[in-house]
Parts: sequence; structure tokens; C-alpha cells
Amino acid sequence: MNRSLILAALLAATTLAPACTGSKTRATTPMNTYENADKEGLPREVWVDRVDTGETLAKKAHVASVYETRHGDLMKIQVNLQNDSGRSIFVRYRVEWFDDEGFKVESPTESWNNVQISKGQRLALPAIATSPRAVNWRISIQESAM
Repeated sequence: MNRSLILAALLAATTLAPACTGSKTRATTPMNTYENADKEGLPREVWVDRVDTGETLAKKAHVASVYETRHGDLMKIQVNLQNDSGRSIFVRYRVEWFDDEGFKVESPTESWNNVQISKGQRLALPAIATSPRAVNWRISIQESAM
């Protein structure tokens, strides 16, 4: 076999090998994810202290952003959770709604929701209030065994 052909094959194999085995660096955003550069029309992003996560989950994931808006006369939120761990994780979450005096608004949708978040993925956790009296909310997120 021609020596330059062997060298070219070796060079191609060493160049492509890292792409096949995966990078050792931590991904900051999921692969193959696209979003509109024009942010008009998005719900308003909010700064919150109404997210409770367990200690175990806080080491593996973080809340990347929170949006809230109104859907007619109902409050609607979306918490975007980013998986920072090196593997898929299972989480469960629930949202509690409160009225303007701080009293809990009972909701039939308050049960725990289970989801899987892949390594490096950012996943939206949506919720919508079932009563127009709901003006505030609190989300609880825990790692689960599923």
C-alpha cells in the first residue's frame, strides 16, 4: 500500500476519533437545539425565590430560567431545568398556587409530575393555574427513582 495513503488514513482516523468517542468537556447547552433569536412574543422572564430543590438534585441540575405569563385570566409558568450531570436523571415536580393574600388555592393539578432529563438537556416544566384567584406560585423539584 502506498505510504502516503497509510498516513492519510491514520490522520483521518485520529482526527475523527474524538468526534466518535465524545468530548470530555461538560456541555453547556444540549446538542441540536435551536431557538428564535428574536425574543419578542415570549413570556416575561422573572427572577424568583419560589423554587425548592432537594440537596441531591441541586448538585446535578439548576434552574436556567423561569417565565410567567397569563393565559386568559389564568396564571401560567414555565421553569426551565438544566441537567448538569453526566447522565440522565429523573425528577418529579409540582406547583402550588396562592391567592393575593398568600392563601393556598387548591388545584386538581397539584399532583407530582415525573420526567426524565437527558445529560446536558434543558427541559421546560410547565404549569397553568386552574383558578383566576391564583396570583403567586411555588414549584418543588426533587430527584426521583422513577
